[in-house]
Amino acid sequence: MRGALGEGVLPALLRDLYVGRKTGYLYFSRPAHNCNVLFRRGHIVHASTDKPEDWLGEVLVANGMLSREHFEQAAAQAERERKRLGRVLCDQGLLQAERVEEGMALQVRQILFRVFSWADGAYNFEALAEISSQEVTLKVSTGDMILEAVRRVRDPEAVRRALGDLDLPLGLSPDPLLRFQNITLAPADVHVLACVDGTLSARQVVQALPLDGDEARRSLFGLLCTGVIDRLPPRPKARAVARAAAGAPASMPLPEPGPAPGPAAESPMDMEARRREILDLFDGLRTRTHYDLLGVPRAATDVEVKEAYFSMARRFHPDAHHHAALTDLGPKLEAVFIRLGEAYESLRHHHSRASYERSLPPPAAAIPAPAAAPPPAAASDPAQDRKLAAENVRGGEKHLAEARYWDAIQLFESALEHVDGPLKQRALLGLARALLRNPNWIKRAEETLQELLRIAPRHVDGLTELALLYESTGLKSRALTAFRRVLDVQPDHEQALMKAAELEPPAPPEPGGGLLKKLFGRR
Repeated sequence: MRGALGEGVLPALLRDLYVGRKTGYLYFSRPAHNCNVLFRRGHIVHASTDKPEDWLGEVLVANGMLSREHFEQAAAQAERERKRLGRVLCDQGLLQAERVEEGMALQVRQILFRVFSWADGAYNFEALAEISSQEVTLKVSTGDMILEAVRRVRDPEAVRRALGDLDLPLGLSPDPLLRFQNITLAPADVHVLACVDGTLSARQVVQALPLDGDEARRSLFGLLCTGVIDRLPPRPKARAVARAAAGAPASMPLPEPGPAPGPAAESPMDMEARRREILDLFDGLRTRTHYDLLGVPRAATDVEVKEAYFSMARRFHPDAHHHAALTDLGPKLEAVFIRLGEAYESLRHHHSRASYERSLPPPAAAIPAPAAAPPPAAASDPAQDRKLAAENVRGGEKHLAEARYWDAIQLFESALEHVDGPLKQRALLGLARALLRNPNWIKRAEETLQELLRIAPRHVDGLTELALLYESTGLKSRALTAFRRVLDVQPDHEQALMKAAELEPPAPPEPGGGLLKKLFGRR
C-alpha cells in the first residue's frame, strides 16, 4: 500500500488502516522530512520523526511536563545505555509512566498534524503480522485523528471526489467496535447522524441538513472515514426527506456534541471495581449462556435484547483498555466484546434465537432435584470421551457454518483433548478458521494451522488457509512458499495456481536482452 499524498488522500488511507484493523508501520516522506506511525490492529502505538522539535523529549519540555535539565540528563543516559527515553525517565523517577504516555500521545498528535499540513509527499504502509506485546496502545483515538485530517482538507472539490457515489444509502455501522468508538463529534456530525437511518442517500442527507453543503459533505466524509457510518447497497425508494429534516429519530441514540460515549474518568477504587467486573465476565464466558451474558431472561423481546446489548457494548468496548489501569486486560476485554456481539447476533432474530435455544439444556426448574447426593463421579471412559469429542467436532463445524464463531471455538477446543488422526485434523482446521474471523486472534490461528501441518504436512486445506493468512497480513514471500507447498501436493489446485502466479516475483532480464533481442535475436 503506497502512493502520493494530496488533498483528501490521508483520511481515506487512515480509514483503510483503522476500519481494516491493520498492524504495521505507515511511513511518510518528502524532501528533508521523514516520519512513521506504528499501528496495532488499527490503533496508534507510537510515532517517530527526523524533526528534532517533534522528538519526545522536546515535546515534554515544550508542554511543561519536564525541565530542560532533566531532559538532557535522561537523554544522555538513554544514549549510553541504548534505552528508550521514556523508560529512563520512569527509572529515574522524573516522570510517572502515565505522564510519559501522555507525552507520547502529544508527540503522535504533533507529528500527524504536521503531516496533515503537507501539500505533497508520499506514503508507504508496511504490514506486520504482530508487534511486541510491550508496545502499549496510546490514548490517541485513531477516529479523532481521522476527523482532524478531514477538517484540514481545504479543497471542497477533493471532499466531493472522495465521497464517491452520493446516491447510495447510508447506515450506521453494524460493527460495534466502530459504532461505539470514543471520538469527539462536532455539532455538524450530530446533525448528519440524525439523518442516517439506512434509507437516505448521501445526497439526500446533505439536502436535508440545515448546514452549508460543503460543511455537511465534510462531516459526512469524516464519519465515513471513521467507520461510524457506512455505504449500503441500493435499496427501494427512501422515505421522505422531510421526515429526516423534521428530526425523525435515528436508529441509534445520538450523542451530544463533544466526546462520544467512552470511559469516563474514574477513581482508583472505581477502576479496581471495573477490573473485577471485566475479569468476572471473562471468567464466565465459557459457562454463561447468551441470555446470562446480556442479563436478559429467555422471554426478553427483541427490543429488550437490543437495549441490553447496546448498553453492554458501550460498557465493554475495547477502547476502555486505553486507560493505563486496564492495559493488561486488553485481550480479555476484546474477547468479552466479541462474545457480546455473538450473543446479540444469536438472540436478535426469532429464527436464530430458536436455533440457539435448541442447543441449550432445559431450564433448571424443569429438571427434578435429585433425591439424594449423587454418587462419586466414575472414572472417565476414553471411548465415551472420544464419542463426545467427535460430536463436538461435528457441532463445531455446524456452528462455524452458521457464523457462530465463539461457540465453534469452544467445541473444537474441548474436542482436541480426546481426538487424534483425521478427526483431530478436522478440529484443528475448524478451530483455525473460527479464529481467523477475528483479526485479534490471527496469531492463535497461525499457531493452530502450524500444529495441524506438523501432524499432517500435506494437508491441502491447512496449507491453503496458512497461505491466505500470510497473504492477508502482507507476508508475501511466506504466502508464496505456502501456495507452492499446496501445488506440490495438488498441482491442479486452482486457487493456489492463481495466487502463486500473482505473488511470483518477476524474472530478472537475461544478459544482453531487451526489445531489440526479442525482435531480431536468434530463434
